[in-house]
Amino acid sequence: MKILDSIFGKKDKKSTKSKTKKLTPNIQTMQSAIPGGNLPRGKGELKFSAACRRVPFQYSMAVSPDESLVCCVTPDKTVTAYESGTDKPKWKLAVKSSINSTCAFVSPERLLVVSHMHNEENKSLVQLVNIEDGRIITEKIGPFNHTGWHDADPHTGLYVDGHFTVDAIQTAGDKIEISTWDSGQLDEPGPRIGPDGKIYYIAYFTNLVRIDGDKVTHIMPGCNCIHFEGQSKVYCGGGIYDRSEGGSLNIADLRSGKKKSIHWGYDPVSQIAPAGNGRLLISSCHGYTFNAKITLFSIAKEIKDWSVIIDDLPTGPYLHYPLLISAPEEGWALIKTGKSLKVISLEDGNTIGLLKRKFQFLIWAKWLASRELLYLASIPYEGEPGFMECYRI
Repeated sequence: MKILDSIFGKKDKKSTKSKTKKLTPNIQTMQSAIPGGNLPRGKGELKFSAACRRVPFQYSMAVSPDESLVCCVTPDKTVTAYESGTDKPKWKLAVKSSINSTCAFVSPERLLVVSHMHNEENKSLVQLVNIEDGRIITEKIGPFNHTGWHDADPHTGLYVDGHFTVDAIQTAGDKIEISTWDSGQLDEPGPRIGPDGKIYYIAYFTNLVRIDGDKVTHIMPGCNCIHFEGQSKVYCGGGIYDRSEGGSLNIADLRSGKKKSIHWGYDPVSQIAPAGNGRLLISSCHGYTFNAKITLFSIAKEIKDWSVIIDDLPTGPYLHYPLLISAPEEGWALIKTGKSLKVISLEDGNTIGLLKRKFQFLIWAKWLASRELLYLASIPYEGEPGFMECYRI
């Protein structure tokens, strides 16, 4: 199937009824088993069409704060900037490596580019770029080998990355200042910038911590994912991907210090996304042979409103994260199955849009609400080329 001709097709006329089942003393669930190939009827249908031609993609997709510019690393060792909804480059910037490079917006006018220097172990070239023309404002060699698990805050100019250390790059005032903390081994999602401008990460796969000056503050138990809500609330997942231990949804109030852990059965809480109206969208990923599950959870009532089971994700040593994005204001979320991408309704979990095409192992998705554009990007995998594509709603 050619990508240029791809659109989210119509769903069929099958429907899946829901049933209520009590799982734990304090959590009820309305669960619909929806295999990857079935298309239950929804109340509406989203129609997507290609906004422009697909373009080559290697790694790292970044969207400007005003959603007017989309940047990515391409296979020809460049960072390329496109105006939203177009396939014609606005500018290009050569980088040291296309595989080990990232880009992120650190202000409305600046893009930070970090690329690994192959000839020097554990060193990267850090460049601060003017987004209007791709001109380098300043650059510096950093004493680290970044992982790609990065986060950036365009309000404070902070960029963070890390695997065995937490590396922070401060770019306020068009200067590059690099700081490093010993953290022990980190895994996904890597360090994250909180609403207070401080750095949070999961230490040793067991606890969420925060860097406060020259010390580390324990926040709560947690692993797998970090999700901030508003100015004071943070969520973390819990549980093991092989279901050998019970899963949990862990919650902390950063102002009061209050903590809470909600039992999640034997499914791990692998991904957390906002769903609006006091709700969360939670993904439980499989490890080797287990199904994945997407659940809508009402926080105040501690009720699982519905669950979507994805039974056709590839098995093997890699985790396949099915939850790509959620768009609470629009009332839908985008999920990945083994054979397609689905748009599901946040109201009932039913499929309201479909792209029948098998995507590669890792895929990025960005929803530009102000432009009504959906960006998808997949990395090269097993000899297949990577592409970035844009759909208009």
